[in-house]
Amino acid sequence: MVGAVLVGVIAPASHTIAALPIVLYAAIMATFVVQLAIDQKIGFVTRVTISLGGAIVILVVATAVYAALASR
Repeated sequence: MVGAVLVGVIAPASHTIAALPIVLYAAIMATFVVQLAIDQKIGFVTRVTISLGGAIVILVVATAVYAALASR
């Protein structure tokens, strides 16, 4: 969520939508770094799935908001 908000604040309006995949990439990398740093093997796939699913939902909402703002 922080990345999606930062994109809206920092990126120029013409590049807002194009910058969101970079936020998704950062979320994927952060998820794997955090999950691999945890020594618990049980539930790895579930934790990664929930984390990335949440990131995708947040970015879908951010994309819809930024697209609506761009069409005004």
